[in-house]
Amino acid sequence: MNKITPGIHMLVFLLVAGCTSVPVSEEAIAKSSQNERVISVLNNLIQVDIDTHHTYTQAMLALSSSQLAQTLKSFRDEHEQHIKVLSKIVLARGGTPPKFSRDFKGYMISGYTAVKVKGSVYSVFQAMETNEALSVMYHNDALKVDLPNDVRRIIQMHFETEKNHLACIAEMKKQA
Repeated sequence: MNKITPGIHMLVFLLVAGCTSVPVSEEAIAKSSQNERVISVLNNLIQVDIDTHHTYTQAMLALSSSQLAQTLKSFRDEHEQHIKVLSKIVLARGGTPPKFSRDFKGYMISGYTAVKVKGSVYSVFQAMETNEALSVMYHNDALKVDLPNDVRRIIQMHFETEKNHLACIAEMKKQA
């Protein structure tokens, strides 16, 4: 999967949730100091990982197959690891990472996921594909911001993980 193209479900979701086409806020890009910009971008990614973590829990509960649920658990655990790594950087830079709770967008994602997981296994993976596509989009946009190389490398590694999640979920959806 070379290019991430949002599906109709994701576009509708973005409109309903009030998300812009550029997930990194203009505020983050406009921050005067690089440190403020880094903290803002990382907090944005932490929140995306928190929201995605919650949706994985929803999807895992909906799946009866322990193997599929186990795969989703491993993806959820990677999001949890991303939260820990990025939170340490935010703290080291004098910032405060978000609390481990959903924001407005997270509640919208959760609602979307809740509807989808009531359906077939296919619809569970459709929901998770949309959620991971959003995560990929946020990470991709974060990489467009002027960031220190060490922070950029970490975001790039997380971006690669998210793309892997997306590809795996797309494959599981095909097999559902």
